[in-house]
Amino acid sequence: MVFRIKFSRTAKPEEPKRKSPVYPCGSALREDNPEPRDWDIRIRLSDSHFALRYGGGQEDAVLLWMDEGATGEWTAIRWRWLDDCVKQSKRGSRHTHLNIDSQVYPASYWGRYAGEPRERLDTRW
Repeated sequence: MVFRIKFSRTAKPEEPKRKSPVYPCGSALREDNPEPRDWDIRIRLSDSHFALRYGGGQEDAVLLWMDEGATGEWTAIRWRWLDDCVKQSKRGSRHTHLNIDSQVYPASYWGRYAGEPRERLDTRW
């Protein structure tokens, strides 16, 4: 898999940021899609880590983030999350020369994508 080779070369073991699973997923993994338009990358954080990272430690940060996604009424939690996703997408694209769409999800939200194609790649994101 081209992505696995390119992405694994960008991993820097001496600079691990998180110990969270990284998953290429979506249509790029289908055999009938030999030249995908983009590569969907999903990172799963524990709910508590997600709350610390994007919600400043608010206990209800994950619930607020989910509500904001449904209502469109964003607070700093959603904007911090979006900024980080964009940063990771740009970084991944720069290092792999592929169109990367990176998103970080809390564990409690992760189940919404059960049954979708995905492959665990690494835990050094």
